[in-house]
Amino acid sequence: MLSDLDRAVLDLAAKPWKGRGWLEREARDRLGLSSIRFYQRLDALVRTREAIEYDPITCRRIRELAA
Repeated sequence: MLSDLDRAVLDLAAKPWKGRGWLEREARDRLGLSSIRFYQRLDALVRTREAIEYDPITCRRIRELAA
């Protein structure tokens, strides 16, 4: 089961990026996560069944970017 934070991480990753550093600032300001923790959590999430069911498009996009 995804936590509220897990869903928020996926929702933030799904948004169109608005320039360099935007995602990292949003992760820090909205979620209280450093950029390293945000990306670590996102990387782990996009491989879980629950996250794929919640947002398959974002999960696939992030996995493809990492490959």
